[in-house]
Amino acid sequence: MSAPLPQPRGGLLPRLFSPRVRIAYAGAIALFLWCVAQFWHPDTGFSSLISIGDLLNETKVTALREAPHYVYEGSPGYDGAYYVQLALYPTLDNPELKKAIDNLPYRAKRILFCWAAWALGLGQPAWIVQAHALLNVLCWLALAWTLLRWFPATGWENFLRWAAVMFSHGLCMSVRHSLVDGPSLLLVALALRWLEDGRGAAGGVTLALAGLGKE
Repeated sequence: MSAPLPQPRGGLLPRLFSPRVRIAYAGAIALFLWCVAQFWHPDTGFSSLISIGDLLNETKVTALREAPHYVYEGSPGYDGAYYVQLALYPTLDNPELKKAIDNLPYRAKRILFCWAAWALGLGQPAWIVQAHALLNVLCWLALAWTLLRWFPATGWENFLRWAAVMFSHGLCMSVRHSLVDGPSLLLVALALRWLEDGRGAAGGVTLALAGLGKE
């Protein structure tokens, strides 16, 4: 009777840890979604993720005034409050934008995700506000999947690398305040993935689009 073949070095440990690692990935995503759910309000949906402060009340564009949204009292808000107004008027033809946006030429260069929010909201102001608030959440989930190419669920080292990106300060701030950083990072990651796959045209176009998201 022949002796059993030896196990490949390290072959047993990956099989033992792989299910636990996959659970860790799933748990991290579940934690993220739970945190996002805390920002939902019955009257204003997820608009508290945009960080619109009441100090902007006098300069808001009409469409934002009329759409239900959460307002932080005693606060100027954050950059997402400007981008959501661009999303409401993505053609930049509303004269109210000059007063509503602190630096219109600068922010208008980052118009891509404002267009995306307008399209996802089907041109309806109330829907556009919600789409803008949740765009970063969708991009976070897409990035979580995209990064599995480089950090597959095969070991704890990959999980730590993946989690370090997904829960980095910059990415979390992008989700929390509806900024352009997270969606832009997703486009860069997708472009790199496609370039590695030899899909040069798709990668080049995606990188070009990323420039319209954040220069």
